Amino acid sequence: MKKILVVFLMLFLVPLTVSAVELPEKTDHEKVNIYIFRGHGCSHCYEALEFFYENIEEYGDYLNVYTYEVWNNTANAKFMEEVAAAFNLTVSGVPFMVIGDNYTNTRGFNESISEELVETALAAYQDENYVDLVGQLAKDHDDIEILDLEESCHEEGIIPGKYDTLIIFTILLFVVGGGALFIKFARK
Repeated sequence: MKKILVVFLMLFLVPLTVSAVELPEKTDHEKVNIYIFRGHGCSHCYEALEFFYENIEEYGDYLNVYTYEVWNNTANAKFMEEVAAAFNLTVSGVPFMVIGDNYTNTRGFNESISEELVETALAAYQDENYVDLVGQLAKDHDDIEILDLEESCHEEGIIPGKYDTLIIFTILLFVVGGGALFIKFARK
């Protein structure tokens, strides 16, 4: 019986406590910016945006998420190369994510990467020497296009656009109305 109880505790209770990220005390420190250089339609970029969108309420007091779409915007692609050069690296794919003076360039996105990003952002929030490298480099550019998290999620279809609900309702109205008219005329 004791073995069953120990196995139960190991299987069900231990995993619940492993993934929790401890939030720091809220201060008047500026929010930390997470920059995601992404491609429109990139599945890994989509996963990163979806993660932040689903968790922004929890972390929104500490961080902002901004994106640069680089597959269809040459100015943003050149800016990504400039940011990468500041780290002495060449970026070969997206998502390329920068927090302060830290970066991650992964060939995917998963739970461990998301936790690492959040931990890095929360550590930067507590760091009095936090430097927003991308923000500083962006000041010299008026040709780049930056989107906030909500705008990016709309663009990728994570959040329906303001007209999506109206369009769906209109289609539903025509389908139901058309079906009702069909039944009415079919009875005659």
